[in-house]
Amino acid sequence: MAKVNSLRQLRLQLPFFVLLSIVQLSLHAQKGLKRSITDGGDTSYYTTEKRIYTKSGSRNAVAEILKTTFYRYPNHYSLCFFIQTGRTSHFSISKGDEAILGWTADDNISVTCRNSNESKPSRIDYGGWIYVFYSISPSQLKKLQEKPIKYIRIKSSTGWMIYDISEKNAREVMEQAEKIGDR
Repeated sequence: MAKVNSLRQLRLQLPFFVLLSIVQLSLHAQKGLKRSITDGGDTSYYTTEKRIYTKSGSRNAVAEILKTTFYRYPNHYSLCFFIQTGRTSHFSISKGDEAILGWTADDNISVTCRNSNESKPSRIDYGGWIYVFYSISPSQLKKLQEKPIKYIRIKSSTGWMIYDISEKNAREVMEQAEKIGDR
């Protein structure tokens, strides 16, 4: 008899737990953030990857593409760039190299690469691609939330990669910064 009562209680409680789980998941989905839990139990959040720059490639080269994703860890923020280029099939970005996100020549922020990375060759046409992470401070994140950026310059082994960002895509970066900055 006790077993039957506990099964009834479980059936009554189950919809509540399912509803609670759905509400928690929808809250994160509403913010536009994804969640990841490390083996150590730390929770990190990240935005959806957004393409903010596209320029068609030449006849035998891949297109120029720049995508952004923001990450929030328990103790710091990161900005990830996905870079695809048809300018070269091999390039690297080293730990300590900078990327500059700016509004004018005198109004910009500089973020630092967190680790060294080598590009991977494209399997389609001539070119290469890479994911690279930069440290970003809370004050830099706040500045990115205030107004749309005009350009991004990324230092690599082949020189500076320069991307002029359209107003629409700059607003995407602002939205990502706002979402990841909300606590």
